[in-house]
Amino acid sequence: LQDGSYDAVMTGVCYSPERDETYDFSTPYYKRQIVGVVRADSEYANYTKLSQFAGKNTKLTTQIATDYETSSECFLAVQNKTADMVILDYTTSISALSTMNNLKMLNLDFTEPEGASNDCCIVFREGDPMRDTVQEALDKLNWNDKAEFDKLMDEMVKLQPSSN
Repeated sequence: LQDGSYDAVMTGVCYSPERDETYDFSTPYYKRQIVGVVRADSEYANYTKLSQFAGKNTKLTTQIATDYETSSECFLAVQNKTADMVILDYTTSISALSTMNNLKMLNLDFTEPEGASNDCCIVFREGDPMRDTVQEALDKLNWNDKAEFDKLMDEMVKLQPSSN
């Protein structure tokens, strides 16, 4: 984005005050829900709270800042028992569960750290007038209606279940 190769980025980028100093954002189009995915036959498969993991020495992974470059590799690590749980977003996880065996999604009590956001936005170079044009289109489509977006996301996952 910064070097001009792209005009905008829409890949689940979440708003942050630090990013807002460099980039311009659309209004949020999606609120990322964080979930955990474990092996269905693991001791963790029926956990409902993060506190249940206390003292368990659970091996966690996620895509950013790990040995895994893709979300698929994270889910494979859980399948292969290299990791006990992957923590990612709901839509990526539901897609993985539709194509991978013996995995179970846990809706745990994840909370956003103070100052962080799970609001996904479209990102533009600062001052780019394209931001206003795209925002107007999003507003006309009622794109920031969570129920409508969730419906569209569920449809997309069905159409492309093995996406990375």
